[in-house]
Amino acid sequence: MKRIIAFSLCIVLLFSACGNSDKEITFPAAFFGEDATYKSIDDINNGNYKSATLNEDGSVTFILSNTQHKELMTNVETTIEDSLDELLNDDTYSFVSITPKNNYQKFEIELSTEAIGLPEALSVLVFYTYGGLYNICSGIPFDNISVIFIDPNGDIIQTANSSESEFTPETQISNSTSSALQQEVEVSKKEITYKEATHNSFGWTDSLGNPHYTIICRIDNTCDTNIFLNPSTFDIVETSTDRLLGTGTASAYPTVIAPGKSSYYYTDITLNQTSKLETSVVSHLKIEDAKVEPINFPVTDVTFSTDMYGCTKIMGRVENTTSEEQNPVVISIMIYDRTGRPFHHESTYVSLAPNDKMGFEIITYALGTEYNVTYDAGAFVMQYNY
Repeated sequence: MKRIIAFSLCIVLLFSACGNSDKEITFPAAFFGEDATYKSIDDINNGNYKSATLNEDGSVTFILSNTQHKELMTNVETTIEDSLDELLNDDTYSFVSITPKNNYQKFEIELSTEAIGLPEALSVLVFYTYGGLYNICSGIPFDNISVIFIDPNGDIIQTANSSESEFTPETQISNSTSSALQQEVEVSKKEITYKEATHNSFGWTDSLGNPHYTIICRIDNTCDTNIFLNPSTFDIVETSTDRLLGTGTASAYPTVIAPGKSSYYYTDITLNQTSKLETSVVSHLKIEDAKVEPINFPVTDVTFSTDMYGCTKIMGRVENTTSEEQNPVVISIMIYDRTGRPFHHESTYVSLAPNDKMGFEIITYALGTEYNVTYDAGAFVMQYNY
């Protein structure tokens, strides 16, 4: 989701020198915000266009020379193709191939799995944005961007259409919370002690109709040394039969925790069933003595708002309190519901120069008005335990 909406505006508007014929392009108001002015538009583009008109509805119409438009389309296509390559190389997704067709009005996406997980479901908005941006810039009329997910056998799993889909997932909280996750269990392994506590798990269905199970597991460091939380596996089983319904690997935020501190494992698992069942969660934690020190940074000025698409926008600042460059820095936001239980987690990555304090933005699906937004925010340097 980090690539949504703002991924390419500055790159898209790299207009070049003059040419012999003109091209008119109108960008929607969302590209420049409600408070757009001629000065702010000119600041973004450095005046590299023939003319710009700020319309009453907030949209902006540019007049470009033929040369400027050709360079614009080259920049747009290069940006989109580079971003698609990044998606393919991102282990978050189960993408095998991404094939754009019809001037990016259709995306055929082959998966390595037979079901669509949460990252893939949320990625629909990314492809809607890529397709819409290309066609706005090209001036090609369009009324739909389609995203087709294909399984390893070549069969279509699901087709999403921007013209008819509400691509914000609607959470449906299940009343069946695993009793195994509600208890606190003291664990000791190789003289490393920690407490697996304050867990939360719930089922929900995304906008494509795919059933999911979200697991949030808090780890308290109860020993007198730092501990390192490796990626760990969580299984969802039917309580009465021990039948495996789904499994997933969770990362911890943060990965290194000092004595008396806490961290969270967070994962979303796609289930192999559609009806509600009484379920249990089996955790396979991989926690060891840390060979590195935790490097944490403060996160401040955090705000939550809703954008014009109904998505939740989280903004804030993170500060590098060291005199060295830090990369990558993980910004972690754990969000709680009105009962105080952890409900949702978001993260993003930044690179910080020495003593730098910079802003960040995260776009996620609508959290819903039924939840009071309370949160814990922090940042840490991603490290390996050696």
